[in-house]
Amino acid sequence: MNQLNVVDKNQSLKHFFISYSSIEGSLENLNRIELLERLGEFNEGEKEAAESYSPNDIFIAVASAATGIPEHEFLVYALDFFGHNN
Repeated sequence: MNQLNVVDKNQSLKHFFISYSSIEGSLENLNRIELLERLGEFNEGEKEAAESYSPNDIFIAVASAATGIPEHEFLVYALDFFGHNN
């Protein structure tokens, strides 16, 4: 797969989650932990910390491979996008 030349990573992540929300539908109604559990798999540590999760979502995996944006950055951005800032 060829990686895309991402000019603005934050803008790319924003548009990814706008599109993803229209597919999944209910992401904006999830609390912080539910969102992390939907997009990733809990490993260890604090349940509310993005660092405690490994991304395991197929859409994130494909977008990461195509853009070169690390999968974990999608989790961190999702928390901000859906209003769960620290």
